[in-house]
Amino acid sequence: MNRRLVEIVTALVCTVFLVAGVAGGVVFARGAEEGINTAAASDEPPGGAYEELSTPLPTDVTDSRTAVPWYRDGAERGVCPIRNGVPYVDAQALCAALGLDVTTRVSGSSYTLVGDAAIRADDGECWFRCGGRCVYVPDGVYALDGHLYLPLDALADCLGVTVWLDPAAWQITVGGEASPPDGSESYCDETDLYWLSRVISAEAGGEPFETQLYVGGVILNRVADESFGGSVYDVIFEKNQFDVVINGMIYMEPEESACVAACLALEGVDVTDGSLYLD
Repeated sequence: MNRRLVEIVTALVCTVFLVAGVAGGVVFARGAEEGINTAAASDEPPGGAYEELSTPLPTDVTDSRTAVPWYRDGAERGVCPIRNGVPYVDAQALCAALGLDVTTRVSGSSYTLVGDAAIRADDGECWFRCGGRCVYVPDGVYALDGHLYLPLDALADCLGVTVWLDPAAWQITVGGEASPPDGSESYCDETDLYWLSRVISAEAGGEPFETQLYVGGVILNRVADESFGGSVYDVIFEKNQFDVVINGMIYMEPEESACVAACLALEGVDVTDGSLYLD
């Protein structure tokens, strides 16, 4: 009796494993037929010759190539034009591939993406906003045929995903699940931002954006230097250091570009080469 029971149980177990194996094989085969790369949306490299994207790309590559295709979930989603060794991506196309529902609004040279992600940029500027972040783009923002193009690695970082490049196959894969900032995050100390934006606006309002970044960088260099030291406020209001403090211009409402420059400087963007003085 016991022997017969063991035989029945064994047969049932084998049947269960057989059914599971067949089902798994069917799923695997379907994925292969449809070209689904289940690793493409993970946080791990897809394998092969892939390496995390680092820009600018080598000049020996970009001298002969002007674009690179990019993939998500095993399917090609578009082509990234290359500018100065940096792959750019259609911002809305990337959001769509990540499952984010966004709509692009255009007003003159300004582009705003609203919905699951909030992105704003002006054609030709060297920065863009993503949620509450300001991102420096040395090679600039550009628009083409009503589409906003941003550096792929910078935008992917803002949206919380990872980008890998396979140099041999010459293709990019975007992996991971998107987690775009919602705008409520604070990336800068509010007091530092308040005063730094005002001194930048008073000193360099209307000047090229890099000049405004330079002013912010000089202030922060002084904060870090032992011969000046103190807080952003202390450095700005040190006696007889800045004319805009003496004449009261520092109390005027800052320009938006000055606020962006202050935010970028506080996040570590430095174009000063260590300078402690304004030219």
